[in-house]
Amino acid sequence: MKITKYIPLLLSILLFTACSGNKNILQDKMSKYPYQEYITKIVSAEEKQEAKDLALIDIKKLFDDLPDTDGSKERRALILSQAEVVEWWKAPDGEDRYYALAVLKREPALQIMEPYYASIDPQLQNLTTKINTEQDKFLRLKYAISMPELITKRDDLDNEYKKISYEATPYQEAIIYNARSAYNKTFYDIKIN
Repeated sequence: MKITKYIPLLLSILLFTACSGNKNILQDKMSKYPYQEYITKIVSAEEKQEAKDLALIDIKKLFDDLPDTDGSKERRALILSQAEVVEWWKAPDGEDRYYALAVLKREPALQIMEPYYASIDPQLQNLTTKINTEQDKFLRLKYAISMPELITKRDDLDNEYKKISYEATPYQEAIIYNARSAYNKTFYDIKIN
């Protein structure tokens, strides 16, 4: 009779011990991959290979909420090809489950994006300088009309960059800020005059 009183307590202790064991393992595994340097995903499944596959699939969903734009599929595929499963283990509590940890190192992924910025930013900077130094408002307008496509491409890159970057800020933010400012000022000056 007395033993039945303690069964719920014993089950609770057993469950807590099992959960805390996996929590300790997770903390240990994650400590090797700090958030500042890595994007991480942990997945569990009944089979080891399934857990590994699902972890990679999960981390490759990084850009799923962003629209596809000109060249984005190839660029994103190149970035996501850097993802890898770095750890896998069986649940410590005897549960028949496997866990897998997939990571994407932030710095190499961000470096992949730099050539794309290099194809846009010099053009934006050149147009911004021309707008800011030109006295003739119609020539400024001519330069400003060339900017929207470049600004849109830059915004698309920045949306991806912010997903990868630890700071979640655009790449060299002053470039796009100055370009937008020059663009808007041009049209404002036309309206006023």
